[in-house]
Amino acid sequence: MSRKVIQAYLDEIEQLLLNCSKRMFEKLFVIHKRFLNPPKSPLKRGTLIPVPRFFKGG
Repeated sequence: MSRKVIQAYLDEIEQLLLNCSKRMFEKLFVIHKRFLNPPKSPLKRGTLIPVPRFFKGG
């Protein structure tokens, strides 16, 4: 194998490792972000309005 072929293989392997590392970092970042700021319930977000019991028909 020539040096150019070997260098091309090494460059390709390096690129694959960088892409893999980037995806792993992104996944860890999302997990860490969710851990620090978990999803809120609809009541806490303000997207769900509590309905009094007498409106429910029960």
